[in-house]
Amino acid sequence: MTARDFIPIRPARDLMIPLDSYPHLPDTATLSDAILAFVGSQIERKGRFSLPRIVLIIDGENHLVGQVRRRDILRGLLPDFFTQDESHALSHFDMELDEDMNLAELFKDGERQVLSRNADEPVTRIMRPIETTVSADADLMELVVKAARTESHMLPVMDLENVIGVVRTVEILNQIRRMLELPLTDE
Repeated sequence: MTARDFIPIRPARDLMIPLDSYPHLPDTATLSDAILAFVGSQIERKGRFSLPRIVLIIDGENHLVGQVRRRDILRGLLPDFFTQDESHALSHFDMELDEDMNLAELFKDGERQVLSRNADEPVTRIMRPIETTVSADADLMELVVKAARTESHMLPVMDLENVIGVVRTVEILNQIRRMLELPLTDE
């Protein structure tokens, strides 16, 4: 391998999507704000666009306090009895809830009213804790290990106590592809 062929192993700060390019909300946001953050965001990396899977929640001092997934919002919009254990949910009705039932019959006041009841709730009610973070100087192997140990597809990148961006598993895999000199295909 010549110096020309050398592919540097880049730290997290070089692989990350900067925070100003990744969807995030203040901890004072609502579920409605989170919906808008998802449907109004696209992540652009080297001419390719993708939709976010997670919105970061940040307090007023730029400290990372949690994350919200799309399905967390969907659960948060549902009436509480749908998210509680089944025996408690069934106690609200004189019928059995099953996957094929017509929910319009169950909610006679309309879908919009049902969904909007919780839309103004704080996003902190549904947010999840951050499983792990990485420092801006984390090397590729630390990123691989931490990404493999978490259920999340991204790792927040920290500079001291402040979040400065995220590294998604797609960026990690692309760096591995480059390191292993695997060719890109146009499939």
